[in-house]
Amino acid sequence: MEFDFKIIEESLKKAWQAFVDNIIAYIVAAIIFIIVASVASQFITGVALIWAVLSLSLSFAASAIYGLVLAIIGIVGLIILPPVAYGLYYMSLKGLRGEKVDIKDIMYGLNAKTIVRSWIYFIVLYAIMFVFAIISAILGFIPFLGGLIALILMIIVYTFLFFSLYIYVMTPNENVVYALKEGVEIAKKNFLMTFVAMILSGILCILIVTIPLGLAFGGEILKKIVPTLKDDS
Repeated sequence: MEFDFKIIEESLKKAWQAFVDNIIAYIVAAIIFIIVASVASQFITGVALIWAVLSLSLSFAASAIYGLVLAIIGIVGLIILPPVAYGLYYMSLKGLRGEKVDIKDIMYGLNAKTIVRSWIYFIVLYAIMFVFAIISAILGFIPFLGGLIALILMIIVYTFLFFSLYIYVMTPNENVVYALKEGVEIAKKNFLMTFVAMILSGILCILIVTIPLGLAFGGEILKKIVPTLKDDS
């Protein structure tokens, strides 16, 4: 599909309308997501603190205990973060369908079926990002061009992955491989549109409370460029 600015414009309007119609639920959900993400980030802080204490051979028991507590809290956040993110995507799609979004919809990813699906998706995603990080580190040894090649690869990988979680949420009877493959195929056929949608979606998410607006925009773009994709979420 050729790049069509009208699709961008119409998607922005549709996403904005969904956001306005469900603004309270969306803002509360965005705040919950950020809190959980912040808690999850404590895992890295805690591990780093423990490592610093051990590597410096310091007998700072209090620091080590504090680091351990942060790591444990972070683990809890890491466990909860995927289902909450899954629920946030579900809320954005629900609003686009013209349905009333409730604050409790953020818990959609925490039911017996979707919680496992969300973990599977994010485990696969983290694995992909880990492999990419290793490749980027290796490319870093190449003078001048290494960083540029890594940047280009990052743009390609992120663009190919952009629609995958939408598809995963929209097709609850399909597995993560299906969602990833479909996302890649859609991005290959609509690379410029997908790239622009990813950038604009990220910009719309900057204010934190507008994260659902950015997600809704991405979801509407997907629905417009692949109108045959059924939303069964």
